[in-house]
Amino acid sequence: MFHLPFELRHKATTQRFSIPGLPCLYLANSSYVCWEELDRPDFNDFYLSRFEIKDFMKLNALDISLTPKSLATLINKTSEIMEEGIDGWDSMILDYIIKWPLIFCCSIKVLNTDATFKPEYIIPQYLLDWVRQNKRLNAIKYFSVKAHLNQDADYSKFINIVFPVQEIKDTGYCSHLSSSFAYTNPKRFADIDTTSEISQEGFENYIMNFRPETSILLSELKGFEEGYTKSHFGRFEINVCSDVALQ
Repeated sequence: MFHLPFELRHKATTQRFSIPGLPCLYLANSSYVCWEELDRPDFNDFYLSRFEIKDFMKLNALDISLTPKSLATLINKTSEIMEEGIDGWDSMILDYIIKWPLIFCCSIKVLNTDATFKPEYIIPQYLLDWVRQNKRLNAIKYFSVKAHLNQDADYSKFINIVFPVQEIKDTGYCSHLSSSFAYTNPKRFADIDTTSEISQEGFENYIMNFRPETSILLSELKGFEEGYTKSHFGRFEINVCSDVALQ
């Protein structure tokens, strides 16, 4: 449950932020996003681990995960609370306007999903290569274009982060990434118990440690009858939050 080992780098195919032959570590902010990004695999073949960053100073991501809708909501809500303007709004909005062409070009849905060449991946892959050469950045944080609860959902709630390897070796894994994370043993999704009651302690621990998006918790997933916390996704996250077996 890490990036492809270097001895298998020939299996690294083209992805939105992956260059063929370059292993990358992909993480998401929920099990649901992981499932959607993998094109909804069967639960019997779907395994996940919980990752935690050991040292935030070692990882610095280019953030292109904010959508225009999310930015507008943030500004409107803050303006309602505070009567006077907020210092720094101008620079924040200017920063977003500068990033917007990148956000737009990197968020186009693939038209032909079975095609070998996907023109929608050209700009994202150039951006990943630029990040690899940048001394201050080593990851890209972006919103998923596959995951959504309904047509009105804010896509910026569904986040992916891609970490390209910082070195190329004959075998094994990137030493920089290996030393940057602690993680749990993989668990198979089909083994999650969906019949037992969720304890209040387990739910509170999940909220405190996992910090899930409220909009996700209060919504129903498309194609599922139960709410998020009672689904396989919510139950998996509650379960792994109580798993202290971080390596």
